[in-house]
Amino acid sequence: MMSRVAHLVTGMFLGALFATFAFSSGWASHAQTPAPSVESAGRAVAEAWEKAWNAHDMDALAEVVDESVDFITVGGRWLKGRAAFKAHHTELHKTVRRNNATIELLATHTQRLSPDILLAHVEWHTEGDRDPDGTARQPRNTIMTWVLMQSGGRWRIRASHNVNVTIAPPPK
Repeated sequence: MMSRVAHLVTGMFLGALFATFAFSSGWASHAQTPAPSVESAGRAVAEAWEKAWNAHDMDALAEVVDESVDFITVGGRWLKGRAAFKAHHTELHKTVRRNNATIELLATHTQRLSPDILLAHVEWHTEGDRDPDGTARQPRNTIMTWVLMQSGGRWRIRASHNVNVTIAPPPK
């Protein structure tokens, strides 16, 4: 039969073990540190994208995506990894998007899937780009679907799919 002291020591040991697990795994930090709102987190990533895109700063744009990003372009090309993402977008901004091609953030719609994963749908307006033959493109709207993950202490795009909006939105 265990003495009271042995019970107390065992309880203190188990409590310390639990606290160590909770803090090392990050579990307790989620409960104690108020996270920014889900919508503001998604919007912050979209604003960083917009700023980098409009400045034609592909180093900054590449920092918005995760090192292992899976990125489907509006044309259907599947870019695997940050290096492929950056190379593709650097070429675009030297060619069809070099002459004042800009995007404008219209809206973000973000929901939390888990503590470290968000799903965002981001609506954009883009204009000023050209087709590969040099013909000016008509302004258009696009929607990007992003899976955002915590990476390097910030939210980054882990997966993305981009699509042109080709039908009018339903009346409100």
